[in-house]
Amino acid sequence: MRKPFAKIAIATRIFDRRTILAIISIFHVFLLIHGVGRQFLVVDETAHVPAGLSHWKTGEFGLYRVNPPLPRMIAVVPLLFDRSRFDFDRVQASPGTRVDFEVGRDFAKFHGDRYLSLVRKARYAGIGWSVLGGLLIFRWSKELYGAAAGLVSSALWFFDPTVLAFSQHVVPDVPAAVAGLGATYLFWKYLLNPRLDKAIFAGLGLGIALLTKFTLVVLFLIWPMIAIVHLAGYQPKADDNLHILTKRALTRIAQTVLIVIMSLYLINLGYFFADAFRPLGKFSFQSRLLSGRPAGISFRHSPGENRFRGTRLENVPFPLPAEFLQGIDAQRVDFENGFPSYLDGQWRNRGWYRYYVHALLVKEPIGTIALVVASVFLALIRDRSSARAVDEATLLIPAIVILAFVSSQIGFNHHMRYILPMFPFLAISAGKLARYCNASTWAIGAVVSGLLAWSIGSTLAIAPHWMSYFNEAAGGPERGHDHLVDSNIDWGQDLLYLKEWLIKHPEARPLGLAFFHMLDPKPYLNVDFTIPPLAPDPAQSYTQEQLEKLGHHPGYFAISVGYLRGITFSAPDGEGGFRWIPRHDSFTYFQSFTPIARAGYSIYIYHITLDEANAARRKMGLPHLSQENSRESDEAVHNGSARDP
Repeated sequence: MRKPFAKIAIATRIFDRRTILAIISIFHVFLLIHGVGRQFLVVDETAHVPAGLSHWKTGEFGLYRVNPPLPRMIAVVPLLFDRSRFDFDRVQASPGTRVDFEVGRDFAKFHGDRYLSLVRKARYAGIGWSVLGGLLIFRWSKELYGAAAGLVSSALWFFDPTVLAFSQHVVPDVPAAVAGLGATYLFWKYLLNPRLDKAIFAGLGLGIALLTKFTLVVLFLIWPMIAIVHLAGYQPKADDNLHILTKRALTRIAQTVLIVIMSLYLINLGYFFADAFRPLGKFSFQSRLLSGRPAGISFRHSPGENRFRGTRLENVPFPLPAEFLQGIDAQRVDFENGFPSYLDGQWRNRGWYRYYVHALLVKEPIGTIALVVASVFLALIRDRSSARAVDEATLLIPAIVILAFVSSQIGFNHHMRYILPMFPFLAISAGKLARYCNASTWAIGAVVSGLLAWSIGSTLAIAPHWMSYFNEAAGGPERGHDHLVDSNIDWGQDLLYLKEWLIKHPEARPLGLAFFHMLDPKPYLNVDFTIPPLAPDPAQSYTQEQLEKLGHHPGYFAISVGYLRGITFSAPDGEGGFRWIPRHDSFTYFQSFTPIARAGYSIYIYHITLDEANAARRKMGLPHLSQENSRESDEAVHNGSARDP
């Protein structure tokens, strides 16, 4: 029974653990480079790339203010040397307005055929963030549990489908996870040895983290909790007396102030010190949190108000750039107003507290879930594999607080990526299970190794479609849309796969396309299309002629899975514009047909015959289509005239 572990021991002599780490890191990079070239822009990339350039070129931060600027500014550095000159000076992004995606569409049109290559250059920064995250995870896990544990922890990160999905796009989620981890690691090192230089590094790390995503403001709650745990675990020394304890306490207070000051300085630097220290009473806010307006009314784009005016705080300067607070305000508006959210086939106008827990259970590999649950259990029971209680708490507190904080924001639930900052801490904690991979506990080690291999294999099996990953218990990526939509499965990433299919099938014309995106796909598909006929609205009356233009029709159709499950959004109309899809049932009638193909796992392709269309129309009570009026209807759809009356 010990032979397998003897072979592992021999292998580790040939390949030391740093070599293994290098191999899996390089393989991770290879996977991401492959994905960068195969994936179309996801929805938010449309705005992040031009916004990053605008920050550099104008020194202003109004574009995409709902996220801090650092990840996109780093991403677009290679684009600063491009010769083309898009005019950002004409962009006006006043508080309470969102012109991010409008500018993004103009930016795409301006660069034409070069646009995709520019975006791909910007995507390589995400690979750097991801590799840095894996190396940080290895180091922290190694310090707590040993080098073998570091390999397990880094493998859980490098082969996680959510990490792979968002590392290859210009979005802030992976940078935020890595920066949050790095900052907390530096704070932990400070708590272990509270010196001045370590306090400075912790403050700088905190500043970088807060420049990646506003979610990480929660570190101001997490770090005091970790500090209290470390303080509670402090063992007094024999020579401690009141004078020494008082001096030590004052030093800690001064260093804490320094940490905050360093973080504020770095945030100001990240915004080029633009409009810093504006008095609180001089802001114009839209959210109820900062404006003081009553609940139940939407105030987007209305004249701003300010809860600080007329109070003692009115003239207190805000110690950060104005856009930092305006960004938090704009983000709060979204959560306060709410959006339709989807979970397990159900739509409603708010979210669910259980959304992110459910998303973890269906979106993460089963092997990873089992390893994380086991590691948390072992930490709680203080198993011999665990580190000190204070060190285990340093890992579990951030994961728990981030999950609880994000879950409490139920204005809408769209994206599991919002909880990515908890992933590194759980991966490190799971590394402790590597301590069971030895000859004396070979049975447990075999289970741990099997679970890790299951996770890696499950992730690689879907490459490079990691955004659409769902585990086996959830039905895999083919049934993922039963559980979640939006960036969990369909964010526009598979358009180039649709293009490949259309090239191989020239007979699929005319095409009805419902594509979930902020960009017009026509320049990239090189195929004319129109929006498919919408289902009739049960609350509206129609003429016979109008009913013939609605519902099931023969032809070829490509439907983004979000629309297939009832998302409401603006769809490209094939004429350079966009049309609002008003109802959750607008395209769900396609579920009654069997797709003939898929583009990735997010665009379903249908070929509906006249007989199939009429059979479905009878069930819906729609008028029969003859060959003649079917041709007329197809022509009307192709010409864009079959609109919902």
